[in-house]
Amino acid sequence: MTYLQKRSAKKHTHRYFVVISDPTEPPRCICGKTKGAKRAAKGTYNAIRCRYNGYWYDSRFEAQKAMELDWLLRAGKIKGWQRQFPIEIRDHQGKLIRRHKVDFRVPRSSERRKL
Repeated sequence: MTYLQKRSAKKHTHRYFVVISDPTEPPRCICGKTKGAKRAAKGTYNAIRCRYNGYWYDSRFEAQKAMELDWLLRAGKIKGWQRQFPIEIRDHQGKLIRRHKVDFRVPRSSERRKL
């Protein structure tokens, strides 16, 4: 089991808190769960959300990629990286087809960038 898997496997006991200023609001845990709420449905790919370096990632694989990019950054092999970078997909006439967010954008040494 990798360090990231062990870190994401830690569970906590829900401790619910009541907001004194608004007694109509239901009790909530620090993690955001509302007391008495049902569990969220599983996603299409059964990905497990994971937290790495203070950020939440949509899957363990994505968090491991972020860890690898941090290692490459510390080693000096890349200049930097950005997470959840928005791009626009356009046709040959310039009409917007859709907007999309890529997981990571890694600038290369030249003006080109890898998505």
